[in-house]
Amino acid sequence: MENRVTKIEGLISQARALAQSPQANMLSAWSKRQLSPPVFADLEKTRLARLSHVLIQVSFIVVMFLGLVTFFDVTSPLSPLLFRVCLWVELLLVFVFVFVRYGQVHFANQILNFFVLMVFVYESIYLDNGIHSIGYGLLFLSVIHAGILLGRRAAFINAGLGIVIGSLLQYGQSSGYLHLATVLPSDYFRLAAYGGGLTIAASLIYLAMESLHQAILRLRQNEEVQVETNRRLQYEISERRAHEREQAAVLAMASAMREAATYAEIVPIILAKTMELFEGNASALSRFVGNNNDQIFEFSCGAWQSWEGSRLNKFPAWEKSTIGNNTLYVNNAVGKDLNFPLAAQLNQVSAIALVVLEGSELQIGALWLGSQQPIPPAELQILTAIGSMVANALQRIQLHTETRNRAEQLAAINRLGQFIAEKLDLVKI
Repeated sequence: MENRVTKIEGLISQARALAQSPQANMLSAWSKRQLSPPVFADLEKTRLARLSHVLIQVSFIVVMFLGLVTFFDVTSPLSPLLFRVCLWVELLLVFVFVFVRYGQVHFANQILNFFVLMVFVYESIYLDNGIHSIGYGLLFLSVIHAGILLGRRAAFINAGLGIVIGSLLQYGQSSGYLHLATVLPSDYFRLAAYGGGLTIAASLIYLAMESLHQAILRLRQNEEVQVETNRRLQYEISERRAHEREQAAVLAMASAMREAATYAEIVPIILAKTMELFEGNASALSRFVGNNNDQIFEFSCGAWQSWEGSRLNKFPAWEKSTIGNNTLYVNNAVGKDLNFPLAAQLNQVSAIALVVLEGSELQIGALWLGSQQPIPPAELQILTAIGSMVANALQRIQLHTETRNRAEQLAAINRLGQFIAEKLDLVKI
């Protein structure tokens, strides 16, 4: 007794060692790869291969079950023949399975559809009772299979062939060309065949619904991608248009400023061009005096002509933003700001934007824009670019003026020195 237990334990140990060996692991991995659906570069081909793979596996299990029924159903004289038919169908499924694995998906399904149709017709004519046979009753499987894996045209062709085959079977029976089989499949086989047919039909319907679901998901993903692409395209177009408008505005301002040579000439041109570019009705230029919180309006035009000479102690408490190195203040409802010192002199201006003019060394002042319409963010970007250019231009003019004044002062001092030197020379003589 102990020897038997020892032998059994030894066999179990050997079986465990064999199962955990590298060869067994390699065999297991290879089996999993072969039983998993193949993947190809073409997504549609991969989808059809997966549907075919599942269908072949389900059909193989059903046919194997039918073979077991015929093997154990010894009372039916047709059991040996039906068993051989099941074996041939299983070989056909293996053949189709190999074709699918090697990428011949469409051809494999054509072969499967044709031979399944032939098997059903053979069973209807030689093994059963014509249009009342199992084979003819399961012809709908070939129609569903063709519709899912071969296309709509193949489904209609199979349906037409089924109608023609049924008509020929009925005509052959009624005219005497087709003799009814005297030995029919057993009820056990008939029940198993119809059950297997329903199982395959349910699998085909499931595959069809899954395929439809995947198609809907791909369609939604494509729509989302298209929406995102359109959004990015619109954003790029709007950005490009804004950039083009900014360049055009800067070029227009630069062209206008070339006509002036002094500070007194260039500022009115800047204010008039600012109103023209932004379709505003007022503009002004303020300069900082004392500390940076105090500013005085040196020039103004449009509806703000009365602002010239006015003074502000601090910037208004408006929405503040920074674009690059420039600071902006915006109020698109300035009429409601009763704390603004110049609120009584707005003159139908409902929106104000101002950009602080930043020079390379110090803050110069601010460029003000007034409009009867709200000023959008895209316009603020352009106003910032113009503000940077105006600040540099004003600083250059200021430096040029200071340099010229210093040169004139040095020239005057030089002339005075020469005059004094000449007088001293005369005294010596």
